[in-house]
Amino acid sequence: MPPSKCQLCHTARAILKRPKTSQQVCKACFFWVFEEEVHNTIVQAELFQKGDQVAIGASGGKGAYANRSELKNREGKGVGGREGERRKEDSS
Repeated sequence: MPPSKCQLCHTARAILKRPKTSQQVCKACFFWVFEEEVHNTIVQAELFQKGDQVAIGASGGKGAYANRSELKNREGKGVGGREGERRKEDSS
């Protein structure tokens, strides 16, 4: 059986199955969808406002590191930092 294609981009080889959705995705799409989920949670729950200072307490595990990295990537972008980005679904 040939390797599965990513169910999001349909081009790259899937490397993992997401437990949350059972989607088989490539590495790039996994990071993209993770960042989108974090962003959507922040916006929908109105967790932060522009200018807020955020303190993070983390266990040091992989999940904590991933969340810290995503929040660090958003630094200075405000809660609307993703406006104008083309969504992956729109490009396929």
